[in-house]
Amino acid sequence: MEWDNIDFERKIWHIPKTKNGKAQNIPLTDQAMEVLQARKLISTSKWVLQSATSESGHLEHPNNSWHRICEKASIKNFRIHDLRKTFASCLSDIGAGQYIIRAALNHINFESTSDYSIVSTELRREYMSKATQIISECARNYNIYNNYLTDKRCGKNSATSCRTCMYVN
Repeated sequence: MEWDNIDFERKIWHIPKTKNGKAQNIPLTDQAMEVLQARKLISTSKWVLQSATSESGHLEHPNNSWHRICEKASIKNFRIHDLRKTFASCLSDIGAGQYIIRAALNHINFESTSDYSIVSTELRREYMSKATQIISECARNYNIYNNYLTDKRCGKNSATSCRTCMYVN
């Protein structure tokens, strides 16, 4: 990552070549911009993540640094790639659709994205509760003890009325 790839005005990180062969513009958050601006003030290199030990002058093997960070923090079994999965799961948890998650991860197809997004137990519970509420409200609008469901609003008897009720309510 070079400083020339960071557009500080537009808050964009331009990656000219990615793993899938396509260039990508990554929108940078305010928090990321704060970190980058602070680093830029003290940087003497063209690289954002410079290295005194690599021949290229920049960090070439982030996994090595990541392992040292995890070791110092007493974190076990957490790979640097798990950050992408965590990020995708957080996007999903806050309601981002698969298109946004796919774009954020720069995936070409949805199969790749589905491996990343893990929906939290709490979010599943929240949506399951919402669905249960809808079904309960629907059931209250009908006499569920008859052989056929009775729509109390219009008086129709229909085995499929409840489906309509779920979408109408």
